[in-house]
Amino acid sequence: MDPTAGTDFLGWFIAAQPLAQLFFSPLMGYLGNKIGSIRILSMISMTFLSAGFALYACVSAIEPEESRRWYLFAARFLIGAAGGDIKQANF
Repeated sequence: MDPTAGTDFLGWFIAAQPLAQLFFSPLMGYLGNKIGSIRILSMISMTFLSAGFALYACVSAIEPEESRRWYLFAARFLIGAAGGDIKQANF
């Protein structure tokens, strides 16, 4: 998408999803214990997931082209944040 993006950005881009999952897993676990039900957290996670996929779908329409990589980064981070709820679903 962006030929000016270097290897450093590519490393952060690939790491965005697992890092978001790393940060949001304990938060979702804490909230799941406080609330006592995973239904609300699952709906929040699906909202994050939908927003991330919508951002992925719309990124090619964003101008200027140089800013597209940051939108892709944000979309990947949102999808990783939604993945932080996966541990709650295993109970």
